[in-house]
Amino acid sequence: MVSIKANVKIHTFSRKELNWMLLAARIALSSTCRQRVGAVVVKGGRILSMATNIDYNNPKNLEEPKIALHASLCAERRALATISGDIKGAIVYTARVSRKDGSLVVSKPCRRCIAVMNERGVKRAVCVSD
Repeated sequence: MVSIKANVKIHTFSRKELNWMLLAARIALSSTCRQRVGAVVVKGGRILSMATNIDYNNPKNLEEPKIALHASLCAERRALATISGDIKGAIVYTARVSRKDGSLVVSKPCRRCIAVMNERGVKRAVCVSD
């Protein structure tokens, strides 16, 4: 099983990673949710999929049994669901954007999204973390 590394700090991004993160942030801006999240799935320098979250990120949805509903509406899981081919070795870039000022906010994929990424063979997740 592949483990997901979701603790990449902003100052360690390469120029290429930063460009993918900025694309994820631009995608997040189109979300109507309170916590706007965008995800970009990349493999071999090509975009395989992009998505935003589509449901309000209510903390009550993060507890069992509502977590399945939450996970199906996350940007990461929605982006992965649209890919039918082999995505082993792909990288998922996730950005959460502040509704107040549009800045990147510390955020990482939820445990359900990480499980889906592991199942699909995603190499790693890149996000802003503390």
